[in-house]
Amino acid sequence: MTTPDAPAPDRAAGDKSKNKSMSRRRALLVGSTSRSLRSLNGSSHSASSGRSRQPLDGGSSHSIGRRSLNGSSHSRSGRSRCRNNSKKDIEGRQAVQLFCQAYRIGKCLGKGADSVVREVFDRRSGANTAESSCAAKCIDRTKLTETDEKAIRNEIRILKQLKNKCVIKLQDVFVELNRYYIVMEKVDGGELFDRIVEKENYNENEAKITCFNILNAIEYCHSDSNDNQCCIVHRDLKPENILLVSKDDDTIIKIADFGYAKECTEPNSLTTNCGTRTYVSPEILNLIPYDQRADMWSIGVILYVMLAGINPFDDCGTDDNDQAIFDRICSGAYSFDDECWNDVSSFAIDIIRNLMMVDPEKRLSATQALDHPWFNMI
Repeated sequence: MTTPDAPAPDRAAGDKSKNKSMSRRRALLVGSTSRSLRSLNGSSHSASSGRSRQPLDGGSSHSIGRRSLNGSSHSRSGRSRCRNNSKKDIEGRQAVQLFCQAYRIGKCLGKGADSVVREVFDRRSGANTAESSCAAKCIDRTKLTETDEKAIRNEIRILKQLKNKCVIKLQDVFVELNRYYIVMEKVDGGELFDRIVEKENYNENEAKITCFNILNAIEYCHSDSNDNQCCIVHRDLKPENILLVSKDDDTIIKIADFGYAKECTEPNSLTTNCGTRTYVSPEILNLIPYDQRADMWSIGVILYVMLAGINPFDDCGTDDNDQAIFDRICSGAYSFDDECWNDVSSFAIDIIRNLMMVDPEKRLSATQALDHPWFNMI
């Protein structure tokens, strides 16, 4: 037993080692994400954070949820088609009232190549406080291809169907001659990714509550209880696409960025190769038709990242080869050997294992995951 005035070199060394380990995990997580978002077939960029966000597929990289718009310019005929469609309704709404007549424009929240996100205030309600403001993405239509236009309209249509407290809310849409104005609810907590980096990792109780909220939102999307009465698969779940409502709470979230979302009317009916490198499911990488169970794999990876502060498929930050990471994903080559798992319960590890089953038939659904014993104490 050490006397009160005796030095404690072992403890000091242990604290120093722990701090070094935590700093290393932070660097690995940031490094893994930046590498995982490198363009494989296309590229995009976040208006709010400035981080590169690259899809796996070669389709449109435009998303109104979080990604900004890096659409390439196109032919005169393509541009004319966009303008001819400019007064068409998006699910019943015509752009009769100009955006600037409906909203007072405030400060800039972020910029992208072809879009600007601004804080706005609804003139019709008279709201004029930061708490009642919204975020409006102003998109330059003259630089959009027909594919880009189709992707934006698809995301708008899907967001209009989703009404859940843990899904970002679409407030308003204006389609004008040269602009889309997409008005969303504004949240102030930033991305889950940034919060994980800031905290190093979540403690188990924080991760449990956050994961419970994510699963509730995804169970709603996957069920027939949404307004579309069919399953909607997000297809790009990752910490960057999960927003925190407040800077003061680490667990209350909103799912955002439905740019790759798709209705799934029957099992294994989706075929598009899309997602983000270290969060994408094995069946998508193997070009096997898939369904909503691909989202469940991504949630398993997100939970692992929250608890460990590192991505399960990052090989100590030294391997920058796409194929090597894909091979680890497809074989389910991840472990719980890091010392950070020593204080994590067997229930938490069990739910991760059952979410990250390589065989989607064996993977937990959102409803099954919510019934897991890990959540019994919430």
